Amino acid sequence: MAKYHNETFERIPEEKRRAVLDAAAEEFSVGGFAAGNINTIAARAGVSVGSLYKYFGSKENCFLAVLEDGFRDLE
Repeated sequence: MAKYHNETFERIPEEKRRAVLDAAAEEFSVGGFAAGNINTIAARAGVSVGSLYKYFGSKENCFLAVLEDGFRDLE
């Protein structure tokens, strides 16, 4: 699978990575990609918006990382 996150994301504690992915999954599950709000994801995960962009580079990559995480769980 493609990698949608940056190395910065790999260096944070697993607990924080899980919080970010869970917050993003929750946000995107409500209204999909278009309605998903990076500010809301950051607030729910307890990180700054700037950190999210350092982790993923874009909202699209954040969304794709959530999908990748879900696919990994299904495997």
